Amino acid sequence: MKETQTKKEFQEPPEESNRQRKALSKRKKRVIIVLLWLGLLSPTYGLISMIWISSSEIPSFEQLENPKSLLASTIFTSDHVEMGRYFRKNRTTVRYHELTDNLINALIATEDERFREHSGVDFRATARVVKGMISGDKNQGGGSTISQQLAKQLFPRDSGIEEGSKIAFAKRKFWEWIVASKLERSYSKNEIITNYFNTIEFLNNAIGIKSAARVYFNTTPDSLRLHEAAMLVGMAKNPSLFNPLRRPDTVKHRRMVVLGQMVKNGFIDSAEYKANKDKPLGLSFTKVDHQEGIGAYFRESLREETSKLFRQSEHHLWIIDTLGIVAENQRYYDLDWHYLEDGKPLRFNLKEAIETKNFQSITLMTDTTSSANFFKLRILSVEDLVKVELRKFKCSKPNGAPFDLYTDGLKIHTTIDSRHQQYAEWAVQEHLKSELQDQFFKNNAKWKRPPFSDDLRAGQIDTIMERSKRRSMYYKQLSGSVCMNCQRPKRYLRRYTKDGKPHVSCYHCGHNSAIRTKEEIDEVLNTPRPMKVFDWKSNRFERDTVMSPMDSIRYYKSFLRAGMMSIDPSTGHIKAWVGGPHYRHFKYDMVKKGRRQVGSTFKPFVYATAIQNKLIEPCQEFPNIEYCIDVPVGNKRMKSWCPNNSDGLYDGLPTPINYALAASMNNITAGVMKQIQYPQKVLDFVGGLGLDTASLPPVPSMALGVFDLSIYDMVGAMGAFVNKGNYIRPIFITRIEDKNGMVLFEAHPEINEAMQPDVAYTILNMMKGVTAGVRHPYKDAVGGTAIRIRGRKKNRPYAGIKYPIAGKTGTTQNQSDGWFMGLTPDLVAGVWVGGEDRAIRFRSLKLGMGTNMALPIWGYYMNKVYEDSTLNVSKLDFEKPTGMLDIQLDCRKYRSNKDSDFDYEEEIEGAEEEYYGEF
Repeated sequence: MKETQTKKEFQEPPEESNRQRKALSKRKKRVIIVLLWLGLLSPTYGLISMIWISSSEIPSFEQLENPKSLLASTIFTSDHVEMGRYFRKNRTTVRYHELTDNLINALIATEDERFREHSGVDFRATARVVKGMISGDKNQGGGSTISQQLAKQLFPRDSGIEEGSKIAFAKRKFWEWIVASKLERSYSKNEIITNYFNTIEFLNNAIGIKSAARVYFNTTPDSLRLHEAAMLVGMAKNPSLFNPLRRPDTVKHRRMVVLGQMVKNGFIDSAEYKANKDKPLGLSFTKVDHQEGIGAYFRESLREETSKLFRQSEHHLWIIDTLGIVAENQRYYDLDWHYLEDGKPLRFNLKEAIETKNFQSITLMTDTTSSANFFKLRILSVEDLVKVELRKFKCSKPNGAPFDLYTDGLKIHTTIDSRHQQYAEWAVQEHLKSELQDQFFKNNAKWKRPPFSDDLRAGQIDTIMERSKRRSMYYKQLSGSVCMNCQRPKRYLRRYTKDGKPHVSCYHCGHNSAIRTKEEIDEVLNTPRPMKVFDWKSNRFERDTVMSPMDSIRYYKSFLRAGMMSIDPSTGHIKAWVGGPHYRHFKYDMVKKGRRQVGSTFKPFVYATAIQNKLIEPCQEFPNIEYCIDVPVGNKRMKSWCPNNSDGLYDGLPTPINYALAASMNNITAGVMKQIQYPQKVLDFVGGLGLDTASLPPVPSMALGVFDLSIYDMVGAMGAFVNKGNYIRPIFITRIEDKNGMVLFEAHPEINEAMQPDVAYTILNMMKGVTAGVRHPYKDAVGGTAIRIRGRKKNRPYAGIKYPIAGKTGTTQNQSDGWFMGLTPDLVAGVWVGGEDRAIRFRSLKLGMGTNMALPIWGYYMNKVYEDSTLNVSKLDFEKPTGMLDIQLDCRKYRSNKDSDFDYEEEIEGAEEEYYGEF
């Protein structure tokens, strides 16, 4: 009894016994796993088993040499500044020599200290892991080498495999060993490190070390300091956990671990460790966003132009008739056509598509090998027959596939100069936010329905609002016309039905959204909701508010828009491109897309046409009277066109042509037009200056610029005056390279000898009077609509420019548009300012003329340009062409008994207020 009791006294509690049994069971499992590993690691059985288990998934050498990585295309300015990127994933690559030693050493010390010794698999590290599995110690570290991690990056695991079965995980490990070994045979150690750094995803749209260095520290990989390199290498272990924007303290601790490993492996000493371990992260975070950074409007136009370039193709056409296919085209008919859907090649039955008249446009490839040829196929109906178009891309990859701007890692070199671009963007914002927008609000407060002018009826305003609603991005998203997520247009969208309702799916980003009915859209657009709206007075020009989308449309109409472009007239290279005041909130580009009435900025072309045809001379005098030109109305009736000046007065005095242009006199311009007789002559002249005249009616009123043109067109045409009569079409791409630096496209200038050099110089000389002033020879008056640019800088900060300038202002009907074109020997720049709609305008002419709306932006820009000595912009006068013909530019010699020319340096101070008055 006692013996039994004694046994009971020393018997372990049931709970403790269960724990021991569980521990024993775990230890048995570990031993079994270890034995399996040891068996698999044997020289023969292990290798055979690994190959047998994984062989079906092992990538070929061809796949290793050409991994499917999505590379961002990079935009560079002419002064070698990275301007932006186009990407689905913001990945850019570096070469080994671009990696600082700090990066390489930190990576090896932290992730694979025997990297230089093994051949892809570190068996010592593997043994350590096995030991940890036996002992249950999870702190023994991982056994993956850099090569294995690269295999993982290039060919990612299926999601959830770590949480799946142990067999699947072990199988994946064997697979990584084999791929790592193949990588070691295919690449050098340096190439493996480079590829590793190029594939890591660092969050915040930073893929690869080059992107990460720019996003987090606004620098390049070869310039990363020790603590910066250690932070980025530390992030590679788990970017979501070690996110410096959300967990700075965790990241600093991780950085210390990396630095400690570098000390342990002899890459740095303890002094360097102590100097760096407590440093702040020192982030210089640069958000990667298509809407941020310089040149946002330009980058969007560049995207469209580049995409158009890649769509250009060689044309092959054939028609299927009732007798079948023409023999010479039988080879196309019989090809094994394929197309891609969700990245998978699917067969395309061309015969069936033709027979069923399945009219469509699709990109096809001839087979699914790397040597496939790509074609753009269209099947159309032509008078009950079938027309088939095959187009082979002109600019394509070796296999004929078209380049993808978002995935092929192109390098796009542009003519934009980052300094010019920054000055131009600043100039637009400075004038609008500091002065003009406030003037606009105050001047228009008396409209009955602001911001619309009183000459519009309520029904007309409703029509404008409805049209604006349908053009709005939110309406297009709700109606399924553009992607709700990435705003890609309709061609990227696929319609489908879900739960009986129409939906769209975006091919580009994969986003799915429902298509709303008209009633649902109206309800959404008229329901107030929190939103950020544009505001010049708020931080980052945004403020939080609550309003309906329809109210926001009206709100945005109250803001003035602006556009500006400058070029080097000798090359046609565009130096600055500003399509609006703020891209995130005003996306419509007014440089090339927007076309507005050009007003008096067109007058120099009328005068040039007359001088070129020897119909007038620059010092010729026209009486200041009303000039009328008969214009046909219908078949049998004529109507007189008699434009007048803003003051409506005629004094009958002889008025020199150069004064008339400087003062922008409409009646004298009509008199010149009457001398020309045939408006078509003017159209022919400006057609040689790059203007598309097909849609311009040959009417006398063209002399006052009654039709719409773009800033791009006007600046390009004006450049010919500076370039001795030679028109060069403005360009903004110099060349495009593939990811390996091979040139795919190189721009060649399009030049046209549009006018004689002496005619061009004569117009420049006359346009100089617009900014310098021209004194009237028979009365006490000075003409010069832009002479305020010469005034005191303390009164107007954009003024004070004393260098030679040719210019022309423009103000259109009811002050809807304000223009200024400024020409110097090295730069021609044009500025437009106005409302989104023509009915949104200044009430006052003094505030709404181009002199007040547009000229200050040009002045702000040029003051910055002249101050920057690195730009080397000429401050000299325009070069006079050799061999001037019979054009007399000295009006004192031209006329007898005349006053001397006006000297702006001596008399400009009084003349400015004399011409404009105080306002």
